[in-house]
Amino acid sequence: MPKSSVGLSTGNSRASLVRLRSGFFAAEVDRVEMVALAEGPDSLFSSIESLKISPDDSIIASLGGDKVFVRSESVPFSDRYRGEQAAMLEAEESLPLALEQLYASGQPIRKSGSGAEFLAVFAPSENVHFLYDALGYAKLKPSVVECAQGALLTLNAICFKAPAKRALMEVESDLCTLTAFEADGYRFSATFSGSADQNLLKIESARIFSLWSDKDYAPEALYLCGSGATEALAASLADTLGFAVELLPFIQVKVVAKAAQLSTWPSWAVPLALSWRDASSKAPSEINLLKGSLAPKRGAFPMRRVAATCSVYAAILALLWGAGSWLEIRQKNEEVEKLQKAIASTFQANFPDVKNVADELSQTQKAVDDLEEEKKALGSLADREISPLTVLKVISSKIPKEPVVEMREFQAEPERLRLDGSTVSFDAIDKVKTHLEEYPRFSSVSVSDAKAGAADGKVVFRMTAQYSQKGQQ
Repeated sequence: MPKSSVGLSTGNSRASLVRLRSGFFAAEVDRVEMVALAEGPDSLFSSIESLKISPDDSIIASLGGDKVFVRSESVPFSDRYRGEQAAMLEAEESLPLALEQLYASGQPIRKSGSGAEFLAVFAPSENVHFLYDALGYAKLKPSVVECAQGALLTLNAICFKAPAKRALMEVESDLCTLTAFEADGYRFSATFSGSADQNLLKIESARIFSLWSDKDYAPEALYLCGSGATEALAASLADTLGFAVELLPFIQVKVVAKAAQLSTWPSWAVPLALSWRDASSKAPSEINLLKGSLAPKRGAFPMRRVAATCSVYAAILALLWGAGSWLEIRQKNEEVEKLQKAIASTFQANFPDVKNVADELSQTQKAVDDLEEEKKALGSLADREISPLTVLKVISSKIPKEPVVEMREFQAEPERLRLDGSTVSFDAIDKVKTHLEEYPRFSSVSVSDAKAGAADGKVVFRMTAQYSQKGQQ
């Protein structure tokens, strides 16, 4: 553990900081600060700089709950890497942006049948860039970027002696981030209006818990933290919701704080949870948008000062280039004329029926685009029906719950699908093969290898499914 770690929570209305210093018997909270954000896009830059964070500290920063998309997905894989990848693909259909525009990180929540349920967090790239850029402006580099929901996951583990069905909510003036837990971990999350309008806050809270009750979820209690968490709000919410609402208790792990700091608890609960990630050998939240399966390379982060310097150099180079380019203008003009004549000749040879020729290049491109669209209309349907995500869903639905089958490898190729797994007997392998043969896009399913495992007594198998062509199934 580093000598000290800083948890930095950033929202729309304030930035809050907790510095946790390690000790021999317990960690000590030696700094708690909160700064309001002024209006304007650069207010976070000046606010972080005003906090005077030491670059020697380990920095764990978080995005506000409204800056991320949180999903939970059940997948037929139990290992971390394949399960996280499959969860990302499963969640893509429900996301407002393509995966290429997002940074993502995930972690397993609980085992589910022959696979596992994964928590997946996605953040638009510009949100991660902006936070990283604001820290860079103050000459800081975060080791972790996570989210408010991940911090609440940590608080659920360290503020209570035992797991239970409970909900935690960070209350800020402009935003509430609500996360619900079962005894075995994460269940739901939501964001809505903050404490500036308490009537709307109560209406939204009641609406969300009503929706969750339709999914057989009712918490034993709701615990509040954040700058808007007060005893009065807790009492008012308890009357509205019909179950216990309390302020979040101070953490149960070995952490000490001064009386003056404890008097403002739980307003700084989220940044404390962030700083605790470096104080624990295994933090409850493993979300890190800098190191997830869809995280960017470090060089992908734009830094404002670096960008400004580069733009100056680019302007100088442009001037130098402009000073020399006039020497080549005549030669380039001659080459352009030759190219234009060649384009006109090629166009007339390939499109003799076109009488109205205005722009050969644009008209050629349009003709090519029309052919591509026709090709897509005729030939892309089969590709969509046997995409890796579709096949993964088919396998999940076709494999019977009993006997238990664990899928260890899933390899989608253009003409076939390869599966590696294990089960309890050779008869169970035949059942899996029979169920997969029911899928009309598999022309054949064969068991290429099956043998008894040496250690656990299970039967290990390899199976190959050949795709059929569209219209031949």
